Amino acid sequence: MLTQGLSFGGLASGLDTKQIIEQLMAIEHRPVDMLAQRQNHYEDLLEAWREVNSKLLSLKSVAENLSELSAFHLYSSSSEDEDIVTLSTTTDAQPGSHSIRVLQLAQPEKLASAAFSDSSEALGLSGEFLVNGKVVNVESTYSLLDIRDAINNADADVTASVLAVDDDTYQLILSADDPGSDGFDLLDASGSDVLQSLGFSVGTETWKN
Repeated sequence: MLTQGLSFGGLASGLDTKQIIEQLMAIEHRPVDMLAQRQNHYEDLLEAWREVNSKLLSLKSVAENLSELSAFHLYSSSSEDEDIVTLSTTTDAQPGSHSIRVLQLAQPEKLASAAFSDSSEALGLSGEFLVNGKVVNVESTYSLLDIRDAINNADADVTASVLAVDDDTYQLILSADDPGSDGFDLLDASGSDVLQSLGFSVGTETWKN
């Protein structure tokens, strides 16, 4: 009687069939791995070419600017005292040095009222007027000095003072606080004629509280 033999794979043969299978699968997968490596390589090359192209475009832009003659006309300017004089240059500037002499400083605008015989006597004027848009209220008991104080208290960028021309002549002087500015505005308000009574030539504006 014949007995047919049985096969138990690696268990009987002593071979590591699991490792053999993994090696065979790795061999079969090698072409895929090689393709992936090539893809990464080509992507790196593409990125490098993009960077080179970007730098070439920048170089082209610089070269085009240098083709203009004005690009070589580069001048700078300086002032010994920039609080007084500031300078700027253009491509048409010519090299050289210059001296500046101040012939006259800007003066603030000033206005003088009519002449009054007393600076502390009530003028009998009442009403309102505007100095640079700020309201100044005048009562009938106000003197020239009181009106001066009312204007100064209005904080209108205008300084009022009383000038004694002589012992019997006084004037109200208004001066802009900012030399070289556009001056200041005076307007009678609400039908008042205080400013005109003081001797100032002004416009009229209707003002409501």
